[in-house]
Amino acid sequence: MRATVEELSAKRPVPKAGEDVVCLEGLYKSFGPLKVFDGIDLKFRYDQTTVVLGRSGTGKSVLLKHIIGLMKPDAGRVVVFGRDLQELDQAELENLRLRFGMLFQSSALFDSMDVNANVGFLLYEHTNLSEAEIRKIVREKLDMVGLKDVENRMPEELSGGMKKRVALARAIAMDPQIILYDEPTTGLDPVTADSINDLIVKMHKQLRNTSIVVTHDIVSTFKIAHRIVMLHEGKIILDETPEGVRNSTDPRVQSFIRGDASLEAVAAKKTGEEK
Repeated sequence: MRATVEELSAKRPVPKAGEDVVCLEGLYKSFGPLKVFDGIDLKFRYDQTTVVLGRSGTGKSVLLKHIIGLMKPDAGRVVVFGRDLQELDQAELENLRLRFGMLFQSSALFDSMDVNANVGFLLYEHTNLSEAEIRKIVREKLDMVGLKDVENRMPEELSGGMKKRVALARAIAMDPQIILYDEPTTGLDPVTADSINDLIVKMHKQLRNTSIVVTHDIVSTFKIAHRIVMLHEGKIILDETPEGVRNSTDPRVQSFIRGDASLEAVAAKKTGEEK
């Protein structure tokens, strides 16, 4: 039997602020000769926004797919809300995923559905709410992301920034405890990108959940992050506050945050010396 959003929420224990809700333990993942994760250990805490940085191809999006159970590690464990994902059957995994919201890099709206159907998709699929009740929730979520009177529009009628907002409204429709953001500002002009950053900050303040953001957008990172993690060659080379990142003396970190390719040579030389 389908449930209401309130009934689904009532079944979810609410973690305490600072509690570990996602734990990656000794994670290994390779695609052929490409080693993406080389035994990483990483924890994500409740009521905190963590940004995962790294160059293209370092496995940022792969990390999100492991967290939500769309990919399995070659070795190691992914533990979410105290449950090892590999020990869950399909029904248990799908139920756990209802505690997540996800904003995809390309927004990933359904082209054949209007905004109401897109935002309310999980509500239609997993609750017994009436059409009127779902439409009310959809309007509330759209209002939270700064959109009004767009429920009957099709995705093709929306700008890039509006699509991101609609996708974010869909991500929060089920009141998730964890929101995953995959490159939320990619493809947007600087002003629109900044408005999405503001929304991410606003959503965290209002919802008080866990946000995990993968990006290579440095401006966005310093605006939204409580904590910054950096992936490099399959390892976690940084786990710091924004201030700690700014003060880092690691040339690999400085090369990335300053966009200075000349520092890569310094980083490579340092790595060679350490070996």
